[in-house]
Amino acid sequence: MLTINGQDFSDPSGCYSVDWFPTSIANNTDAIVEVHSGPDCTGSVEWLVYPGETYHTETAQSVFIL
Repeated sequence: MLTINGQDFSDPSGCYSVDWFPTSIANNTDAIVEVHSGPDCTGSVEWLVYPGETYHTETAQSVFIL
């Protein structure tokens, strides 16, 4: 389960937009989540959220998970 700002995504894959700030990203999957500085998973990778971790950001615009 991937949780972005309280919204749960079961079996997540691909790119997800971040709609408001600050943003909370909880990774309860077995994959690494990339936090991107730009929309549509563009721009630099701001952070990697490993399984079991939660990351808080005020700048990211999207997240990507395989």
